[in-house]
Amino acid sequence: MRTALRETQIPFAFHHVADGREAMDFLSRKTPYEAAPRPDFVLLDLNMPRMDGREVLHAIKSDPDLRAIPVIVLTTSSVERDVEASYLAGAAGYAVKPIDVDKFFALIQEIEIYWKTMRRWPANED
Repeated sequence: MRTALRETQIPFAFHHVADGREAMDFLSRKTPYEAAPRPDFVLLDLNMPRMDGREVLHAIKSDPDLRAIPVIVLTTSSVERDVEASYLAGAAGYAVKPIDVDKFFALIQEIEIYWKTMRRWPANED
């Protein structure tokens, strides 16, 4: 993921956490993340330890301070109920991680193209 994101032209800082609880601590700026920046978007894996991505998505979209952050689910699950549940919970997008490295890089480039050309923020968020 880091390598694929480094090759994009998206001007952003990449932050990675190990599990769902750490993700929520980062987003909520709890110790040791008090100085963490507010992310422009979240790439979320559904299959994380301690607190899975479904729980993280629900927590983000239930929090008035976090719910405006776009969440793109990027996971190995292609199960239709996961896709549907993610969108119903407020995901901005859902992509299945390809096993093939070249296809994974292509997917990250597609996210880059979307991010640079198609996304639009409310006037007070840009």
